[in-house]
Amino acid sequence: MLQGCQSYSGACMRDLPGSLFTTDFKHKWLDLVYRSYLKPEEKLAASVLFFTLKWNKRHSCYMTECTDYTVSRILNMNKVEAQQHIARLEELGWIWDTGMAHGARKFYIICVNLQPVELRK
Repeated sequence: MLQGCQSYSGACMRDLPGSLFTTDFKHKWLDLVYRSYLKPEEKLAASVLFFTLKWNKRHSCYMTECTDYTVSRILNMNKVEAQQHIARLEELGWIWDTGMAHGARKFYIICVNLQPVELRK
């Protein structure tokens, strides 16, 4: 179910924190998001990211190529609110920003945080 980041050799994976693990089962990830204590708006933002997921053969993980604008249009909110919800998902370890971009689109990897935010340094 969970794979460690040490199995990836791609350049964008090398900075993945040790407490984050990518997940092979995207539906299990969404189920965990829905069962979490996130706000409903954050769960909706995660749902939008979920439906844009694609399997990346090179890095062997699910990646989403999405923009804040796309999330804001689908959820009918302004871009700043969408950015806040996505940033919160990233802060809690539900997604990880690879640092790669294609125009305005950012590449996020879905992952599971094995340490609570309070314990990370």
